[in-house]
This record gives sequence, C-alpha cells and structure tokens, in this order.
Amino acid sequence: MITINPDTGVFVQCNPILEGAMVISLPDEQYKLLKSIDFSDIKEHIHFDDQNKSVEVTDSKVDELQIIVDDEIVLKGLSDDQEEVLPLGRKLYDLYDTIYS
Repeated sequence: MITINPDTGVFVQCNPILEGAMVISLPDEQYKLLKSIDFSDIKEHIHFDDQNKSVEVTDSKVDELQIIVDDEIVLKGLSDDQEEVLPLGRKLYDLYDTIYS
C-alpha cells in the first residue's frame, strides 16, 4: 500500500522493501533536519536514504522516533525558559507534523 499525505504531499510507503518498517520521503530541508538529529538509541532500526531523501524505521521503533523528535523540540527548539518557540523549533514542529499527520 502506498499513500500520500493530502495535507503535506509527503509520500508515505507503508509496505517498504524491508519487512516490518515504515518509509517516509521528505522534502530536502526536512530530510536534512531529521538526519541532523541524534538517533543513536535506535541506530539499528533506522536507515537514511540520501538518494531518495527518505528514512526507513522499523515499525517497533516508530514511537521512539516520535519521542526523539519531540525531545529535540524541547531541547533545541525552545527558549531557555521554554516560553518561546525558536526558529529551529518551528522547523522541528513542522517536521514532526509532516511525519505524524
């Protein structure tokens, strides 16, 4: 099954080449942003495809991917007092919404 998020136009392939994983193709800027995040906790379960600007994550680790992106928003995307969303935070929120919409 292949689907495209109608709101973002982002391609989501639910049956990837590797069994038991989800593949998400992102616009170039969002792909680079996602790739800049530290995913060492799930490194055996995530694969970046630079040629196709896509990321593949095993189904069992999709929730952890979500948590890691959310942590990145809190750690790097908010002001020190966490009252203001910084420009990086807005980009991270957009990335999060693109992946999970």
